[in-house]
Amino acid sequence: MVRSLLERHREGIERILEVLGRGRRFLALPHVNIDGDDLGSMLALHYAFARQGKECYLYSPDKVPEIYQFLPDWELITSTPPEGRFDAVLALECANPERLPRELAVRELSDVLINIDHHPDNTFYGDLNLVDPVASAVGEVVFGIISEMGTPIDENIARALYVAILTDTGSFQFANVTSETHRIVGELLHFTIDAEKITRRVYREKEFAVMKLYGRLLGSLERSEDGSIIWACLTRAMLEDLGVTDEDTQHFSEDLNQVKGAEIMVLFKETRNGGYKASLRSTGFPVNEAAAQFGGGGHRQAAGCTIQGDYESVKRKLFDALETVRKRTA
Repeated sequence: MVRSLLERHREGIERILEVLGRGRRFLALPHVNIDGDDLGSMLALHYAFARQGKECYLYSPDKVPEIYQFLPDWELITSTPPEGRFDAVLALECANPERLPRELAVRELSDVLINIDHHPDNTFYGDLNLVDPVASAVGEVVFGIISEMGTPIDENIARALYVAILTDTGSFQFANVTSETHRIVGELLHFTIDAEKITRRVYREKEFAVMKLYGRLLGSLERSEDGSIIWACLTRAMLEDLGVTDEDTQHFSEDLNQVKGAEIMVLFKETRNGGYKASLRSTGFPVNEAAAQFGGGGHRQAAGCTIQGDYESVKRKLFDALETVRKRTA
């Protein structure tokens, strides 16, 4: 049986609750390229603080992906930079300061930066740090915080946290899922949140152009001589030809990660400013160690990084890094 978040991090939670208890105005920030875990966690915090008569400003420079725009109040995530001072800034799922929105001088907005995460490579850069690698999603950590705040979970909080946990566990299929994950989700499902509709909107409803793009992506699929690594590439030309945005391809990594016999999967996505973003998945290989060599990171079986250069040089650099990790861990 996995211990609860409070049992694992009692002192850290109590220190955070003290700050949240006396404060009235907070700022919640996601990592760059906001995802479902960030979005759901931010909305849940907003609802919880609102029930206490407090403000939680939700900021992201990146557009909320269309697949999450069924969530009530998703428009609260604004790209308008915050003004004034806050009693605390809550950084959600940002393993290091470089993952925070780059255009904000976060340290000028508050005297207290609270770092809330579940990534094992977190650098503990906050004034207060609640980093729990056992948690499957930052939504699990936020569930624990809200529960200890004394704010009853309601339908809005439950729906937002369900989306957070659902998406960061790959619909409860990843190795990060624990008995505690299912216990929390069981509590959330006491509310009428229509889990089937949520799962369909996130995973099983794609625009025709997105499906066409996925077909082209499959056409680029390659594998190593021994079949242990597979990879595919999305170019800017492919996206632009079909009028598809980067946000529409958010789950392509998971879609590709099903080739029998492959140990490592890499999705290369050409960036707008040169280079490629590499999304890595594995069946057990520590891909986060390879991603870290390029300033990226993540989990053992799911990580990402951005590498500058043309496609062939980027592939060579990443595959060399994977081989280095393989030799070190053999």
